[in-house]
Amino acid sequence: MELLINVFFLFLIPVCHAWAQPRLNTVSTTITQTSGYSAVLNCQVYDLGDAQVIWLGPMGMPLTFGRKRITTDKRISVEQPYSVDWNLHIRHVKPSDAGEYICKVDTSPPQTKRVNLKIKVAPSINHALSTKNPLSVEEGENVTLVCKVSALPAASVMWFYYHPQRPNNREQPNFPASVTGELLTIHDISKEQAGIYECLAFNGVPPTAVKNITVNVEFKPIISSTNKKIRQLRGKDTILECNIKAYPPEIAIWKKGNMEIKEGERDWKYYPTLFKNSESEFVLGLQIYSLEADDFGNYTCVASNQHGTASVQVLVEELVVKPSTTTSTTTTRGTTTVTTPTSTSTSTIPMTSSVSNKTLSSIRTTPNQIKSTTTQKGVIIDDGDSSKGDKDPGYNVLTTPAVYPISPAEQDPRNRGNCLNWKLSGLAALVLLLIIM
Repeated sequence: MELLINVFFLFLIPVCHAWAQPRLNTVSTTITQTSGYSAVLNCQVYDLGDAQVIWLGPMGMPLTFGRKRITTDKRISVEQPYSVDWNLHIRHVKPSDAGEYICKVDTSPPQTKRVNLKIKVAPSINHALSTKNPLSVEEGENVTLVCKVSALPAASVMWFYYHPQRPNNREQPNFPASVTGELLTIHDISKEQAGIYECLAFNGVPPTAVKNITVNVEFKPIISSTNKKIRQLRGKDTILECNIKAYPPEIAIWKKGNMEIKEGERDWKYYPTLFKNSESEFVLGLQIYSLEADDFGNYTCVASNQHGTASVQVLVEELVVKPSTTTSTTTTRGTTTVTTPTSTSTSTIPMTSSVSNKTLSSIRTTPNQIKSTTTQKGVIIDDGDSSKGDKDPGYNVLTTPAVYPISPAEQDPRNRGNCLNWKLSGLAALVLLLIIM
């Protein structure tokens, strides 16, 4: 009985193997991967038995046989996370790896599965086929900028512009220009359109490709001066300036007559300076120390390049200051004399007492601020300043050791004649009385 059972199993095993044919999942798939990364192409085979799995490349060339790599490309291998997996692993894929791969089981008839590998490529700029940087053109030309881009899938290209005066502001060109993908055409370019043009390409695969092209527009010099006439005192210093716009800026000098002024001439009397505001805008200065008679006259600012020459003159004249004239008036009131200059300049006013014949005091003020009156102790000067702690705010009291009181009648000039008349009348009456007696 035991012998019969063993014979049965020996007969059954080959029959089961004959019934269990290899089964391959033949559903086609598509794999998309970014260039530079690894790609895994799946292939699952059940009940492989003695059959072999073969991977074929896009050109039909065998890559692997079983678990062995038969291609010379070391990036390729077969991986089996599980026994049914016969995955093709390609490391660091590149655009040339794209295509249709076949997983094949050598049964009769053969079983196959197709895997389509797509490679995404981030944008890149071909600098050899693009416009060189920087680019110099003449004003008035038509300029075409080229930004040659390669990418998978195809990239979208945008153009931006950076103005030299606004280097941190990116904007799209708002002047006459036509954009056709990789091409930007500027019609009749002007010096105001010089700057940096940026080509930006993107297709959803990072990173974005960027190329900057600096466009320099060449034009003849333009010169201006804010102050074309300067007046200064002899012996003083002065500074001349002229504003220059030119590209390229080849020559910029100051001249007096036909002679060029150089730094250090005449014991460093002249000191030229050049300030750069941008690639095409400059300020040419000339500092002249301790002006003398020979230094007055016309100075010429000259700028030139291969496109032309321009100049502007600045006149330096001597400033002559005429001395001012002043007059004074003297007013006598009672026993006090006040001297007041009529000049509008600030002056020192002496105050003199007829009793002590000495200067009482002096203050710095202007004539319009002076107001005087007489008291029993002296003269009050209104200096318009109430911050000095005077008893009567706004006045300074100038005292003298011995100033006698002045009666109100004598203080008023209108009453002085009346008093004299009364005295004369009394004297005449007294003489008449003596004669009668």
